[in-house]
Amino acid sequence: MMVAGSIWLLKTGVIKLSEAAKGGDLTVTVADKIKVSTTYPALALFIIGLLFLGTAMWFSKPIAGLPLNIVGTIDIDDPSLVTVSVEPDISAVSKPDSYGRLDKFVRLDVHRLNVIINAAGYKPQPFTTTLKMEDAKGHRLAFDKTVKFEKLNVPKPAAGNVEPVPENVRLEPLHQPN
Repeated sequence: MMVAGSIWLLKTGVIKLSEAAKGGDLTVTVADKIKVSTTYPALALFIIGLLFLGTAMWFSKPIAGLPLNIVGTIDIDDPSLVTVSVEPDISAVSKPDSYGRLDKFVRLDVHRLNVIINAAGYKPQPFTTTLKMEDAKGHRLAFDKTVKFEKLNVPKPAAGNVEPVPENVRLEPLHQPN
């Protein structure tokens, strides 16, 4: 607005860049290291406007890539059974075309995260919650309640007989998904 206002003042003739200041110049010193001096004080309006613009651009940088600490409490008797996964909440439901191709534009500015907590043999199965990025305080995002898991009363499967693979059969190695 400051730059646009300065241009409007120039256009209407209220200020003129062709007229030098009478009786001196305008001098600005920054941190005793940078000294800017001009005899055309109308330039100060443009400089102030550019400073406002630069400051706004500096503070509007996205927080993407900054570390985010997700914290919470899980109440369970064996914590080694728990797996926690965090995924961006991208509501981009789409269907492939007739040839099976999917071409969907997805914005990656994440505003919410889905937290999925699994514990084998316990309920709730799985526990899912959504965390909002605007609730983060000091790079710390917490789910507000303790997640309590209760052991399911499920009988163990009966022992079975494993038959050996015939000598002439070769099995493919087991590939673990990433």
